[in-house]
Amino acid sequence: MQRDSNHNPYPHKFHRTLRIDEFNEVFGARNIGNDVFLEEEKVSVSGRVMSLRSAGKALIFIDLHGDEQKV
Repeated sequence: MQRDSNHNPYPHKFHRTLRIDEFNEVFGARNIGNDVFLEEEKVSVSGRVMSLRSAGKALIFIDLHGDEQKV
């Protein structure tokens, strides 16, 4: 069986609104300091979880890598 060169071996089943590089560009400009943003907007990004760190019972930090970027 021959595969298409554009075949994604890790498909996602949701609509991604932004790539991670686009997310960093758009929302980095909206950050006014100390992770306070000018407005709130829902977006969908996809990537591979490379690190999970817990900082208490309800706070988790996740490093998401994709498109040669990290968020």
